[in-house]
Amino acid sequence: MTVTVWYLEQTSAPDTESLPTVSAGQSPLLTVPRIFSPTIRHYRWLFESVGGPWNWTSRKLLDDEQLLRILEDPQVEVFQLEVDSQLAGFAELDRRRADEVELKFFGLLPQFTGQGLGTRFLVLILQQAWKTQPRRVWLHTCSNDHPAAFRLYTAAGFGCYREELEPPSPGA
Repeated sequence: MTVTVWYLEQTSAPDTESLPTVSAGQSPLLTVPRIFSPTIRHYRWLFESVGGPWNWTSRKLLDDEQLLRILEDPQVEVFQLEVDSQLAGFAELDRRRADEVELKFFGLLPQFTGQGLGTRFLVLILQQAWKTQPRRVWLHTCSNDHPAAFRLYTAAGFGCYREELEPPSPGA
């Protein structure tokens, strides 16, 4: 099956007040602590637990040494989503390119999807991404990702600047 890949960007901080969220009265406490120097084991578990259902593969292709070099880079920030102190997802911001931030990975553990948490989590991560006032924040997603991903990103103010079609893999 052909996969569509969308490259999305924001060139200014979004108006996160306009995004729909769960009302405060029924809202669990969300925090997004940064994980400094995550262990390879913990990171791989997060990556697989969040990205496994969507066939994320990029970090699986790296050996431990390659992955450790990325995770130890001070320009790479890994955040966990905690919902009422329970681990619910993770995000990774990559600031290694001058004046821009890539939202490299973003997602929820399967048991936390469909509860309106993704929007709130994205708002918190975008606040982190825009703290250094980059020229742009960007990401890519694809038609294999969570069905709501593209809608969530565009509702948050991301615009598509490139779209590509990837042919099916030979063994698929």
